[in-house]
Amino acid sequence: MPPFRQLVDTEPVRRVIDGKEIVALYKDYRGVPVIGASINMPEYGWILIAEMDKAEVFALLKTLGIVACILGGTCAAAVVGAGVFFVVSTSRPILDLTNATKRFAGGELDYRVKIAHEDEIGDLARSFNAIGGKPEGPD
Repeated sequence: MPPFRQLVDTEPVRRVIDGKEIVALYKDYRGVPVIGASINMPEYGWILIAEMDKAEVFALLKTLGIVACILGGTCAAAVVGAGVFFVVSTSRPILDLTNATKRFAGGELDYRVKIAHEDEIGDLARSFNAIGGKPEGPD
């Protein structure tokens, strides 16, 4: 069939002929659901219709949703990992000090805490070691 000779009797064509341009979801001349827009171009005697298959449009949205889920999951895993690291790095020295306090209270007055921190927890460990009256070693 030569170009511009196919009769297209679809909703957007009928609406443009009635003077209403549309952007909508409808079935095209093949009977396939599409998302389309139509505009009348009377200076050329044309009706311009731009369409994209609904399945194609929603496939893009589905892919975007999958990518968003993957990125969200990755970010959530990173936050959980950072949280676990923070909790472990903070609680381990405190547990060591708790055990040292129990040993000290149990009569092991020469027990010393290994000092691996240069922060408040390290200061607390140094103070604990000073309670025993012996200088702390290079443990």
